[in-house]
Amino acid sequence: MADAAAPLDRDAAPEQGAALPGRRPVRARRPLAGLVAVAAALPVILGAGLVPATSAAAASSSLSSSTTPPAAAALVAAPSLRQSGCDAGTTLNVVAHQDDDLLFQSTALLADLRAGRCVTTVYVTAGDAGEGAEYVRARETGARSAYAQILGAADAWDASTVDLHGHAVGLARLTGDARVQMLSLHLPDGGWQGEGFESTGRQTLEKLWTGTIPTVSSVDGLTSYTLAQLRAQLLAITTEVQPTNVNTLDHHGTVGDGDHPDHHVVAYLADEAQAAAGTGHGFAGWMGYPIMLRPANLTEEQVVEKASAFFRYAASDPGTCASAETCASRPEGRWLTREYTVGTPTTTPPATTPVDPEPTPALYDLTPGAVASAAWENAADGQTAAAAIDGVVDGYPGASTAEWVAPWGGVGVTFTLTWPTAVTTDTVVLHDRVNLSDQVTGGTLTFSDGSTVAVPSLENAGGATTVSFPARATTSLRLTVTSVSASTRNVGLAEIGAYSTTEPAAPTPTPTPTPLSTYDVTAGATATASSESSADGQAAAKAIDGVVDGYPGVHTAEWATRGGREGSWLQLDWPTARTVDQVVLHDRPNLADQVTGATLSFSDGSTVSVPSLADGGGASVVSFPARSTSSVRVTVTGVSATTGNVGLAELVVRSAVAAPVTPAVPTGTDVTAGAVASAAWENAADGQTAAAAIDGVVGGYPAATSAEWVARWGGVGVTYTLTWASPVTTDAVVLHDRVNLADQVTGGTLTFSDGSTVAVPALENAGGATTVSFPARATTSVRFTVTSVSASTRDVGLAELRVLRQG
Repeated sequence: MADAAAPLDRDAAPEQGAALPGRRPVRARRPLAGLVAVAAALPVILGAGLVPATSAAAASSSLSSSTTPPAAAALVAAPSLRQSGCDAGTTLNVVAHQDDDLLFQSTALLADLRAGRCVTTVYVTAGDAGEGAEYVRARETGARSAYAQILGAADAWDASTVDLHGHAVGLARLTGDARVQMLSLHLPDGGWQGEGFESTGRQTLEKLWTGTIPTVSSVDGLTSYTLAQLRAQLLAITTEVQPTNVNTLDHHGTVGDGDHPDHHVVAYLADEAQAAAGTGHGFAGWMGYPIMLRPANLTEEQVVEKASAFFRYAASDPGTCASAETCASRPEGRWLTREYTVGTPTTTPPATTPVDPEPTPALYDLTPGAVASAAWENAADGQTAAAAIDGVVDGYPGASTAEWVAPWGGVGVTFTLTWPTAVTTDTVVLHDRVNLSDQVTGGTLTFSDGSTVAVPSLENAGGATTVSFPARATTSLRLTVTSVSASTRNVGLAEIGAYSTTEPAAPTPTPTPTPLSTYDVTAGATATASSESSADGQAAAKAIDGVVDGYPGVHTAEWATRGGREGSWLQLDWPTARTVDQVVLHDRPNLADQVTGATLSFSDGSTVSVPSLADGGGASVVSFPARSTSSVRVTVTGVSATTGNVGLAELVVRSAVAAPVTPAVPTGTDVTAGAVASAAWENAADGQTAAAAIDGVVGGYPAATSAEWVARWGGVGVTYTLTWASPVTTDAVVLHDRVNLADQVTGGTLTFSDGSTVAVPALENAGGATTVSFPARATTSVRFTVTSVSASTRDVGLAELRVLRQG
């Protein structure tokens, strides 16, 4: 990073979610051009770099607390940069700004410091952001504090301005441990657009690199460099330090690619210097700003350690964020979870005790072909269940549409993968949401055979958590969240995958799925059966509750017979005829009970054969010529050998023609006219506003979406209000629930302008009329408050509401 961030409104990096800056003209890198030969003439080239005392005194910016900078002649010659006690190795970091090493190469920095390596870090610019000496001192203080914290050492440093090879340079060494030192060249920060700042005369490293300006002066006014002198200075430092490894920023990218121009120019110079030094060291470049566009790749432990060091630095830098909460909506939040090198690094990590790990088995991905589903998902923002199996490990504050999110979800939220045929799996890999606030800290995997596997706390910020278990065949995999972090508001996953360590057999080609007819006409039907397990909540009605589930999952979401096999039946009856051309059947999710054949019978006497249903609850679609019927019966003609209690998870009847909806005919005077409808929550984007609930049309999704009021993600506590300009007298209210079977109001309260209230029972599911009568009263408003909803409700609402006077 470089300059102060957004709060200072000067030259910040782009905000979270914003595009990186537009590409500027690419400027070619200057060739090495005889830099090796330059080394022989270092004393000459580096000489005369100090600004004369008279010029220094006239400088507009100084890091000294006095008004006059120290004269060049007063500077003490720098001690040798060659450190002692470096048996573990020596690392030279050459970066542009005081937080670059903490943000973009932190894992290497922490490993080096903790391994006892000698570390020299060169900050080429002052990181001033045009803010002057006080801000520069604050950033340098922050960098030192972070290093001390990493080492577990006292934050005490011996710091001074010294003459290093003829130039004034800031030198800071950790008190009592000369193995750690920092060099600050104090050149002007160029800003991420490379234009520089007025306070430093618009001087930048990029302009020096391209020859736009002949020299660049330090912000303290003590020295200046030509490009040749700056190259020679970095070569001299590299040669003197004698590093084992050299780390810098992105030396492969080009100015204008979205990274900070200072990052690239410093990396180019460092690359040249390390190549010319010939000290037999390793070399690595680290990507800067653009890592925000790549998947998070650090483990939870790495993120925590990196963030801790950065936040220690940030406590001194008012231009950045200093906590997970404040960083979550800024670029820093994404940089903290990612680090990427460029090219092919040749650096060596600190020596450790050799470990002979078990070989990592090959994993075969079983996820392709699975269908992802979740009761809760944020479809409005593209954060659906399908996004968790899109192959991209990312999410807010990065690529928000690459993750699944359950709005306001926490413990109890489920996510399910379903396959049309059984797969054998022994490994599941889960990636938590990449933001630091929302975290799954425990869960359970449930398979179609009823077996379960515990899931530990997921790596925060999107790292991979691998769960291994004995292999099992399954047609479904459900994750149930059992615990979350205290800061979690919207639980979810960046990615999930099911794998096998054994190569699966070649799959049978998947046939093209049968397209579904337009309308679900199941609504309004009454379900009856040859037998049902009502004591366990597995009644006939559960086969048309809109929920595809059952034992070993939600057992009360399915119809199950009591010992039934061949000959068992389920029948749907409607009060009026429906035109139907398709039936979708879902077998019970468990792998033991399976329908292997059936017959559909209609009220006109016609029949249609049903093939073996997909075991495990997958959809089996049966299409046929359209016919008018007031009933559909499914008679089981064949079952698997293991079947003990045949049944269905769900039965859906569909048609190319919408089912008729007959609104209730009021028996009194309708006084709704003239009322103004309002609701705190409504889905205006799809026309599902409060006004749609008094439009005289009993309809809604999926046939007439804009005929109903919908409270997006609403449930208990949602309110809907009618207001009149003058009092009306009423003694009845007729309510029509949303016509889909999933969303249902199961309780509510009517409140009138005089403060009186009337209880509302469960509304008829699928849009039928529910009439609530009460003693007549005059009122200027009626507020309906939802007090309970069905378990499957995601978006509560009303198809219609009418206010009557019957007396």
